[in-house]
Amino acid sequence: MSKKMKLGARIANVLVEPSEAFNDIFDASAKTRVWLYPLVLSLLLVPVWNYVILNDELLSKQVYELRQKQFRTTAGTMRGMNDGSATSEESTTRLRFRRLFVMFSILGISKEIVYFFGAVFFLSLFGRVFLHIKTTFHDSFALYGLSMWIDILGSIIALLMVKAFGSLSAKPTAAALFFSTYDPSITIHRILTEFNFFSVWQSSVIGIGLAKLSGKKRLVAVSLVVSGWALWVLISAKLRITTITAP
Repeated sequence: MSKKMKLGARIANVLVEPSEAFNDIFDASAKTRVWLYPLVLSLLLVPVWNYVILNDELLSKQVYELRQKQFRTTAGTMRGMNDGSATSEESTTRLRFRRLFVMFSILGISKEIVYFFGAVFFLSLFGRVFLHIKTTFHDSFALYGLSMWIDILGSIIALLMVKAFGSLSAKPTAAALFFSTYDPSITIHRILTEFNFFSVWQSSVIGIGLAKLSGKKRLVAVSLVVSGWALWVLISAKLRITTITAP
């Protein structure tokens, strides 16, 4: 009987040797912790992102400017918050920070949960339709959850880049081409924001996992998954499914 892989070794393998990382994850005893740990960590990263960005004067100013562009109907309210007529400037800043922190954190966590369960559902459907494998939801949970470690790594690196360069557009995405003129109200900018190295990497790893589960050729599975991901990017950008702070 083979020894089960420890969590640390599995995380390392998903980054450097994905095919090894998927060994035994489809066993019932290993499935829950494989997806639960990264999901919880990704949810915890949302308030961390928001706190770091909103607590930075330069980055928080960019957030307010982006909000004015995206939600023009609230621009008057935001200007009223800045005039200092009702309270001191310091008190107004603290109040605004708390409100935005709570709002962005709730929206970000909700988005992460919806994306996670939506991805699991579509991954299960994808495997059945395109690879003709009867993947269970438990298999899809394990497969997508394991790949989330790449997304978590990407989020941490993106946060470090944003903080270092002092710009919300300073992320490892194609939107870096518009570093100084980035505007989320422009569709092409939103699309390029989603085309990042870590998303392509994660999609490829999911394809490798599906290939291992289905017995199909790795190139076929990876190509199908990456194509499906690219289609989702175009749809989500068109529907303006995006956030201002956390990636």
